[in-house]
Amino acid sequence: MKQWIMVFVLFVFLVIGLAFGLAACNKSSSGQKELFMQKLQSETNEKIISLLYDDYDGDGKYEAFALTGKESAEGGEPWFVSESVLVKLDDTDWCAPPEVVLIGGKKFIKYEKIYATGRPLFLLCVENSKPQSVLSGGAQDLQQIGDGTFTVQQNTLDAGADGTGRTLKQYWLYYDNGFHEYGGIEITESELLEFNGAESVLKEIQAGGGVLKNILYRANHIINVNYQTPQGMNRYINLQYDDTSVSVLPTDHNGGVYLAALLPEIATYPAAFHHPRV
Repeated sequence: MKQWIMVFVLFVFLVIGLAFGLAACNKSSSGQKELFMQKLQSETNEKIISLLYDDYDGDGKYEAFALTGKESAEGGEPWFVSESVLVKLDDTDWCAPPEVVLIGGKKFIKYEKIYATGRPLFLLCVENSKPQSVLSGGAQDLQQIGDGTFTVQQNTLDAGADGTGRTLKQYWLYYDNGFHEYGGIEITESELLEFNGAESVLKEIQAGGGVLKNILYRANHIINVNYQTPQGMNRYINLQYDDTSVSVLPTDHNGGVYLAALLPEIATYPAAFHHPRV
């Protein structure tokens, strides 16, 4: 009986000790967050619109991503704060508040720049308590799709041959120890025609007086057919291919010109064209 009492007493002391330790840890974490906010306000002399505080690289040290701006502003300047680093993350002074994005168990921070014509994003992670750029370069609207890959949009002026007319086009990414884009290689018209269903697509373009510009083949089973109308308007048709045939992918937009890669610095390309089975 005495042994059970001793065990119970030890258990109570252990629980109390853990509770005090957790409270002390939370107090310390809260205090550091306040220090980060003070450091940021001292540097910017602006209101902190948003602040995300966490251990983003799992090293036991906390960091913060913040947005500062004028009173009542909805957008502002993006900042990173840690024990040793205080840095503005981009030259823009009009970003939306940061968001946490979880990918493969890793925490990323997404900012979107606010422009009248679009919201280009930049994505960051933390390594060794310092911010590291993961995605940038004009892409917008990062979305994860059903198969675990991602899409981004290009928002640019390329509807007309003269470089006018705004268009939105989707590009495709995957994550494997970092983001990579599915880059495209050019294939010939005769190679495209090896797929069942391709002939009707090309006949439709020709029937409207369109002129084929180029054909881009990607490893994620997407083919982009770029062409130009008699009126000098740039158009495309996106196809999905399998081992034997192609089918047209529906889209809300078909204006503009597809590039081999939107983000060439992270693009990977097919080694070669894989001929369909006949």
